[in-house]
Amino acid sequence: MLQLFRTNSIVSFGLLMIYIVLLRVAYFLKPLPLTDHDGGYLFHIFQSQWQNSITISFWTATFLLITTAVYITRLGIMHITTTSKTVIPGAVMAILGSVSLLYFPLAPYHFAGLFMVFVLGNFLNLQSIKDTSLYHFNIGFHIAFGSMFFAPLALFIPYLMIRQSSMGKPTFESQVQLLTGLAVALGLVMTYAFMTDSLHLFWQLQWTNGLYFLKNLTWFDDLSQQITTIFFFLCFAFAFFKFGTMNLSRSLTTKRKISVIYEFLLIATLIAFFQKDSYVTSFLLPAPILALIIGMSFSEMKKVLVGELIYMLMLIVLLFSHFYISY
Repeated sequence: MLQLFRTNSIVSFGLLMIYIVLLRVAYFLKPLPLTDHDGGYLFHIFQSQWQNSITISFWTATFLLITTAVYITRLGIMHITTTSKTVIPGAVMAILGSVSLLYFPLAPYHFAGLFMVFVLGNFLNLQSIKDTSLYHFNIGFHIAFGSMFFAPLALFIPYLMIRQSSMGKPTFESQVQLLTGLAVALGLVMTYAFMTDSLHLFWQLQWTNGLYFLKNLTWFDDLSQQITTIFFFLCFAFAFFKFGTMNLSRSLTTKRKISVIYEFLLIATLIAFFQKDSYVTSFLLPAPILALIIGMSFSEMKKVLVGELIYMLMLIVLLFSHFYISY
C-alpha cells in the first residue's frame, strides 16, 4: 500500500487526494452522526451557516483533511527527510483523520489542526531562513486565527514566544512581530464581530466558555470510542519510541527541528483536553503532527515490510471501525 506513496510526484499527490476520499466512502453507505461541537467564534459562524447539513459538514472536513495531509507532507520533504522524499506522511494522516466515523462531520479541530501546522511550518523556517520577520508575523497571525475556531489553541502562545528565541537570533523585534500578527488577526475578527453586533458572543465563546479542563471525558463511552482511543494511544507510543531513531545521522539543524515537532505534538495533545466535552474527536488536534512523525518513520525504515505491515493494521482498524461498529 505505502509503495503507491513513495515518491513526491504530482501523480502521488493526486492519488493521495483520491485515497482520502475513498477512505471516507462510508459516508455514502450508512447514516453518519452529526456531532454538535463547542468551538470558537469563527467555528460558530461556520456551524450556523450549514445548520444541520451533513453533506456540507462532511465535504468541508474532507477538504481540510486533504489540505492538512498535503501540507504536512511538504513539511517532511522540506525540513526532515534527506533522501526519502515521499507523501507517506499524508497517507498516514488520511488514516488518522478518518479512523472513526465521528471524524467525518466538521469539528473545530479540523480548522485548529490546519492552522497549527501552518504555525509549525513557519516555526521551522526560522531555523533555515535569514530574514525571518514575515515568519514571526505569520506565527502570531495563524495561531490567533486558529484559536478563533478552537479557543484553547491560544495556550500555544507562551510556548511560541519563548521557543522562537532559540530558533533564531533572539530579538525584541521578533517578539513584536509575533504580537503584531496576533493583534492583526484578533483585530480583523473583532471588527467583524462589532459590525455584526456579536461582540458579546465573541467574548463568550473565546474566553468565558472557551476553556475547561477535562470536565466531561467520554473516550470510553462506547466500543467505537474505545477502539479509537486505544488506536491513538498506540500511535503516540510508536511516535515517542521513534524519537531516538528520528535523530540518527541528522544535522544539528534537523535535530532541532525534530525536537520542535515533538514539542508541538506534546503541547497539542495537552491542549486537546482544555474543553467542555472531550470526545475522541479531540485526537484530531495532535493528529497532523503525529502523522508527520509516523509517516517520516515509515519513509526511512530500512525494513520496508515492517512499515507496510503496520500501515495495513492501521487500515484494518479503520475498516473495522467504519463497517463493523454501530454508532
